[in-house]
Amino acid sequence: MTMKFRKRFLIFAVLLCAVFVFCLYQNYHITITNYEYKADFDCRIVQISDLHNQFFGMNQSRLIDKIKNCDPDIIVVTGDVVDSGHTDLEVALEFAGQCVELASTYYITGNHENWLEESEKSYLLD
Repeated sequence: MTMKFRKRFLIFAVLLCAVFVFCLYQNYHITITNYEYKADFDCRIVQISDLHNQFFGMNQSRLIDKIKNCDPDIIVVTGDVVDSGHTDLEVALEFAGQCVELASTYYITGNHENWLEESEKSYLLD
């Protein structure tokens, strides 16, 4: 190999590794964004989406702890709790059960839930 080719290959390999690390970070990092609105009532809403069956500690403890720290009055789960490519309904149901114990919880299906087999849909939505 020529020196020019080695240099290009090394740059490509470093960029590929950087993209891989960034993708891992995006999949395992929990982002919290706070918005405050002025109203005549006080209500704290936690909105969660696109978990895609991701693992956040035993029984989703890292995620549930973050939700608890927000002290929600309402939890809104807006789709893609599961991933149609590697569905684990038990993880999704464990998460939902813990949310219900924290606050009133509302759930809207996402495209990944719509892509599930009918038997999985009925199991998840019952």
